[in-house]
Amino acid sequence: MGEVAGERIARSLDRAAETGTPFLLITATGGARMQEGMVSLVQMAAVASSVTRLKQAGQPFIAVLTDPTTGGVYASYASLADFTFAEPGALIGFAGPRVFEMLTGHPRPRGTQSAEVLYEHGWIDAITDRTRLQGDLATLLRFNHHPRKKKGHGRSDPERALSNPRRDAWATVQMARDANRPTAQFYLQGMLTEFVELHGDRQSGDDPAVICGIGDLAGHTVFVVALERGSESDRERRRNGQARADGYRKALRVMRLAGQLRIPLLTLIDTPGAWLDAETDANGLAPAIAACLAAMAALPVPTIAAVIGEGGSGGALALGIADRILMQETAVYSVIAPEGAAAIIYRDPNLAPTAADRLKLTAADCHKLGVVDAIVPEPEGGASIDPNQAMRLLQDCIVHALIDVQQMSPGKLVEQRDLKFRKMGQRTIHVRRPWHTVKRFQAPLVQATSRLPQHLAGRLRRSGAIVIPGGELAGG
Repeated sequence: MGEVAGERIARSLDRAAETGTPFLLITATGGARMQEGMVSLVQMAAVASSVTRLKQAGQPFIAVLTDPTTGGVYASYASLADFTFAEPGALIGFAGPRVFEMLTGHPRPRGTQSAEVLYEHGWIDAITDRTRLQGDLATLLRFNHHPRKKKGHGRSDPERALSNPRRDAWATVQMARDANRPTAQFYLQGMLTEFVELHGDRQSGDDPAVICGIGDLAGHTVFVVALERGSESDRERRRNGQARADGYRKALRVMRLAGQLRIPLLTLIDTPGAWLDAETDANGLAPAIAACLAAMAALPVPTIAAVIGEGGSGGALALGIADRILMQETAVYSVIAPEGAAAIIYRDPNLAPTAADRLKLTAADCHKLGVVDAIVPEPEGGASIDPNQAMRLLQDCIVHALIDVQQMSPGKLVEQRDLKFRKMGQRTIHVRRPWHTVKRFQAPLVQATSRLPQHLAGRLRRSGAIVIPGGELAGG
């Protein structure tokens, strides 16, 4: 890449931003052209700046890295793509083999600087053979350039389950954990007619406990982030849906893409909690969860979250800050697992059934508390009895909710989402006291308000607030 090549690429990116056109970059390069000196090197900055303008315009940037992709091109705009594909066996790295050997005095370690190694470390979405590349790119471009929407409403009645008697909490926990219960992957395969899976957190790895991608849901283009606990054959690899730090960073990356490209986001929650070990903690598990919470709260696009099994602690909530929160009839959603609560409160994990009831973790409990918006009905006996019917009921509820929130402007979505979570748990409490008890405290309270300006004291009294000594406020 010299001065002319850099200018041509920058102009192409600017043109794409102006015309609202996706940008496809295919690289085969040794990097910046050293014969042109610093004039060549600064093209890295110029083109990277144009990439930023393209993203601000809400257009997707797709990169296909072929053999070789090295140097200043890889270290600038080629690494800034929203979606990154690579060809099998492609040499990809900052310094080419000859430069690496000359500058370090050692030959390049075998098996490094390859598409496969970068995929394993979370830097590439997919390794695609050239014979399949056109079809994969066409699907991705179709999703991004023409997000499809179908008008109409879902056929489901998400409130049906509310008329059912309250379920036994511990029995519901067992149903949510049933090994035969449909997982996120099953639902995605059944609900999405087309799906392009995205891999990697662009930092350290690609956690299989989190499935991310973009697909078609009943005519609606959606980004998807799902916690996948795995089937019997791969449950160990998926760690029962317990995500690491790189899993939440992968989720965060897709959340931000949804906001940038103005495409709705769907999340599926099924995890007993985040993966806990010293290495995951050191790799930034808590900051990654916090970043997901903050990102979802501020997304300017419709967001739908569905609890489809066990929703445990902050590891589940990281995907749960949504405009509409759905919960399957026999799913559970809790601040902690019943066993953990029993160990902390009663110092006896055998009292988990008692703790489960006190945690108010069933769908009916969560709906009553305002934590979820609607309960998704399941086949008689639970989703494990008839997974396909459970999938159809879930899809109907998601589409119904998506159509509902798509009518709102981006600003209204963020405002209503914030208000929704601020109001959770707020209730009016009426306290009955004998009159003489109230009268006894009446004089000191009046004296406290007399120290305030009259107009402020009047406003406080009219709002129902009580000013007590020390300047604190107590509201009814």
